Amino acid sequence: MTEDDGGVRPLGDAADLLHRALPGGQVVDNDGLRGGERFGRPLAQREKRLIGSLYGSANTPVDIPKLVDLFKTGRLPLHKLLGERYELSAINEAYAALSRGATGRAVIIPDGAASGRPRARRD
Repeated sequence: MTEDDGGVRPLGDAADLLHRALPGGQVVDNDGLRGGERFGRPLAQREKRLIGSLYGSANTPVDIPKLVDLFKTGRLPLHKLLGERYELSAINEAYAALSRGATGRAVIIPDGAASGRPRARRD
């Protein structure tokens, strides 16, 4: 769950869902409690867990060099994750493609930086 506009209590809402879940459920918080927010539900009674996560709990000094090595040796084909390329002025087209179920991650390029490429393009 994420916080949209400051009017949502994501961790509080997650706590309510966790309270209704089967024993052994967990909430992973990657944002932290807001000032004055409390997690007002008992967790220990049914083996519930609240855990924090920063960058997916990665060990970045170790994991990032491994990922770079996998990419450089061709064993991590990141290019397959990329979708269309859009200039910034075509951002609405990128969102429209997303809502139509476009595959891959759209790449937004500053206007003019695409050096003559079409507004939307598949690599």
